[in-house]
Amino acid sequence: MTDFHSHTVQLPPGTELDPLILAGNDGCYFSRDGMTIATKGVAARFELSNGIDDTSDLRRCIELFRSFDGDQIDNQPGTGAVLLGAVPFDPSQPMQLIVPELSYVRERDGSEWITHIGTTSTPATTANELASLLLQSACQGSCETSEWHSPSSPATSSKERLEHLSSTSSADYEKMVEVALEAIDGKMVDKVVLAREVLFRTEASYDPISLLRYAQSQVEPLTYFHLGSLIGASPELLISKMDRVISSCPLAGTRELSQWRDKSPANIDGIAGKSPNSGNSGLPASPTNDSPVPHEQQELEHSIKDLAEHRFVVDAVTRTISPLCSSIMVPPVPQALSLQTLVHLSTPIKGVLAEQYAQLTVLELVSLLHPTPAVGGVPKDKAISLIKELEPFERGNYGGAVGWMDKAGNGEWAIAIRCAEVEDHVVRMLAGAGIVRGSVPNQEAAETAAKIRSTLQLFWPESDPTEINKALAG
Repeated sequence: MTDFHSHTVQLPPGTELDPLILAGNDGCYFSRDGMTIATKGVAARFELSNGIDDTSDLRRCIELFRSFDGDQIDNQPGTGAVLLGAVPFDPSQPMQLIVPELSYVRERDGSEWITHIGTTSTPATTANELASLLLQSACQGSCETSEWHSPSSPATSSKERLEHLSSTSSADYEKMVEVALEAIDGKMVDKVVLAREVLFRTEASYDPISLLRYAQSQVEPLTYFHLGSLIGASPELLISKMDRVISSCPLAGTRELSQWRDKSPANIDGIAGKSPNSGNSGLPASPTNDSPVPHEQQELEHSIKDLAEHRFVVDAVTRTISPLCSSIMVPPVPQALSLQTLVHLSTPIKGVLAEQYAQLTVLELVSLLHPTPAVGGVPKDKAISLIKELEPFERGNYGGAVGWMDKAGNGEWAIAIRCAEVEDHVVRMLAGAGIVRGSVPNQEAAETAAKIRSTLQLFWPESDPTEINKALAG
């Protein structure tokens, strides 16, 4: 492999470049909890022909990546060379990780950094030269200097209305659930997550910048990402590693908020496209601390079936990471994660890696955890086999993981849910529900429909309600 060298510089305080403009349509973007990474170009690619399941191949890629010359800045994760990618749902499927040529990171402390990856013969460049190089690459010489900075005007929603192409019908999905319940009764599996697929046609060109800008304007605790044709806003953290501290936040158990459902574009004509936080939208604003607890949340928090479904995920994550930790904190009961349209059961888990495991990278932790029972099932291998048998499509990146890692092994990886893949004017979405003993087929179908509506509301809020109903009825 060519010898590479990373050169990192800090931007002057208050620069506040717009990372969405920097990533553009052909770059990568990842933003979670106040930290954002935007990249352009590709300095190196690593192919894992047998997927992330092949731990020896994964370690080979990590070692090659860490051989890049140039150190990251102390106590500034994401600086220096970074590795980004999407892990498919099936951990044995081929995948690719990239090292971007240019990367920008805005840290949680507000500092901004730019890294350039070149050959060892590339001379070091100044902050201004690197910033100019990144911005020219992002804008391809077409944007004004004022456009490079964070926008002050409100984000506007996409005006695109999607046309339904095909989908897994509710009836077919319910039949899948019935077969899964028979497998549970026969003790083949304890839990399996089944997904359904919807396809829409769009006439507009794919514009991830506008889609993500509007989604982020809703100010929800999500991980926003864009890599190639994949775009999403995930509520679920698979794993984060910062030095020796690791975090995960499993989700399982969901309810759609009825005040949203009753007023959503799929149920009321004439309000599609109104901003969900606008005063005259007719849609509920996001919950606040002063809002009364929705009855769906109370029901969810006391549901024996949903608590059992959630426990499968928490137990699996805890069993995997607990032996690696010198200390670990796992709340005894889940808490509610209340979003604009949905409420989930969530359990934030935090641990400190033991000294002998401190050098484990976040990608190695991903390989140990993925796929969790939040998207797969219990037992893992039997659940994946049942999923392949019942679902009449390949999941691809849905239910996989998306994120980044730096040379120190730090990084963050979210589960790829509430996402879409957009190629050749076709928008593909999947949504799943966890099937356990006590699941009711039509209720599970309704849950998947709610999750699809949630994704549409985030990215395509002006979608025609007739087309949404066609897709969800199938």
